[in-house]
Amino acid sequence: MKKHILAIAAAIVVAGTITFIACNKDNDTNQIVNPSYVSAKGGMTLEQLRNAMVAYYAACDRAYQDDSTTFLSVCANSDMTNFLTITGLTSEAITDYQTLALSENEDYINKHPNLIKEVIQRFSCQEYPLPRLGKLASQTNGHLSALIPESAVEINRDHLNSIIYACRCDNPHIMAARISSSLSYMAKRQLSSMLNVFWRHCDYAYVNSPTLLKGTCEKEDHNLFYEVTKLSQDFFDELIGLANVSYSEFIEDNPDYDFTGNGDTCSKCQQPSLIEIWYRIADIHSVSDKIKEYAPDYFDTVVYMLPPIDPCIKWCTNLQPRNHDREQWCYLDCTMERNLLKIQQVLMMFEYAATH
Repeated sequence: MKKHILAIAAAIVVAGTITFIACNKDNDTNQIVNPSYVSAKGGMTLEQLRNAMVAYYAACDRAYQDDSTTFLSVCANSDMTNFLTITGLTSEAITDYQTLALSENEDYINKHPNLIKEVIQRFSCQEYPLPRLGKLASQTNGHLSALIPESAVEINRDHLNSIIYACRCDNPHIMAARISSSLSYMAKRQLSSMLNVFWRHCDYAYVNSPTLLKGTCEKEDHNLFYEVTKLSQDFFDELIGLANVSYSEFIEDNPDYDFTGNGDTCSKCQQPSLIEIWYRIADIHSVSDKIKEYAPDYFDTVVYMLPPIDPCIKWCTNLQPRNHDREQWCYLDCTMERNLLKIQQVLMMFEYAATH
């Protein structure tokens, strides 16, 4: 019975998918460029490619944060010459990016020839990638690097290689821009991971310094909150950027999605606050402790898994007037509130099973 309840409880937390969208240029994608070397073992170049993607995004992030207006204008005009100037990206670095991508792709295709044939029909690559790259930078508020996992093993290799295969061309600058503008599929997994990190840090602060954490939240002292939870402002900027990208990607592919089934209001959206965060932490921790009375091995921490699209993203990233900080705290308040409701349902199932 206990295992059965655990299985049902786990099913309450629903994970969804994100669909990659782009445009194509058939004459380029049909050309195969032979890389200078191929990994001797599956995925050997993937970590190097990950590093190249991070470096490319980091250059874009610096340019955006230095002068977002110029960066977005250059991208919107597909001005590759000035794009290289303002980002400081060198031809050598971009050629290395292309070589690594092609090496990873050839290695992958050798091991998964049928899979590539199956998925290539669902993936294409856009002819003019800089406008989309600029849009992605704007959505993340200059934190594109947050899209890339810390380790190559966390990258969805199927998706990545489908994108590389679709984005191949002779010009390394165009190919690197195409791939980089098409990696928004990574946002959802990264967002889920960051929400887990956020909860673990909050939970640790609650257990070890409850009075300090509560006092910090009561004072609405954001800087002290960062210090107490050992999380930085950049962490929260990256998190809300990933939420924006996740929402945008989903809506592009599901323009008529009905949010009303998941509720259509957010009680704390207009005035999100740290004290609400405190209440959520305390309540989630309390419910988790009660669950552990029935199943000690059930939760060490709360695991956040997002449904196909979390209504919190819609509610909180569409606040008017737009305010990055307000969106951030609204989203965290809202997400924790919804997670609390989920684990309360789990507790109710355990309580019901114990009395019937």
